[in-house]
Amino acid sequence: MTEPNSIDLELPEHVEARHEAILDAATVELKRQGHWPIGFAAIAERTGASRSVIYAHFPTQFALANALLRRRLVEIETQVMTLITADDAPCEQLLKAGDAYQRLVASQGPVVSTLVSDRYLHGELDEALLRGLHKILLRLARILRSSTSAPLPRPVATTLLLICIPEELGTLAFTRKLDPDLAADLSARYLRGGIAELSR
Repeated sequence: MTEPNSIDLELPEHVEARHEAILDAATVELKRQGHWPIGFAAIAERTGASRSVIYAHFPTQFALANALLRRRLVEIETQVMTLITADDAPCEQLLKAGDAYQRLVASQGPVVSTLVSDRYLHGELDEALLRGLHKILLRLARILRSSTSAPLPRPVATTLLLICIPEELGTLAFTRKLDPDLAADLSARYLRGGIAELSR
């Protein structure tokens, strides 16, 4: 099984550039319509590539969705999870991760939640990618559990609820329904408040 961050290493530079341009266009189309499948004709129009070139990169809608999910998980690992260090208290680790995730969603949209919850893609997303996502959630859940004095009977479920805070506020900023700086500030405040409530 291909590792989430290995696909780009196997592509020549010009092919990689086209590959990324197609994923960029798919992200824009996903934002525009809010669900899968994405029209390959619209991607061709946005990238200037022929449909045959797009199909050469992504033979099916499912291949394209998995590539988009793979790219976003790599971004979460490199832009969010790398901020978590043992030097910070657990609460601060979660706040740093929440802030980084909120800003990622604000700039590119809620790609992961949209893909994972899409009925068209049910049963078609790469199991290795879903395991990677679950691994991220488990790590955050362990940090959350160590940050609270009260026991957490369902730490992963609680973590998912807390993730909704930066994700929803990031989405509001992404769709220009809320000022980005205000969205980031509210996300940090609500997330801190949520963690504090769990510690009571």
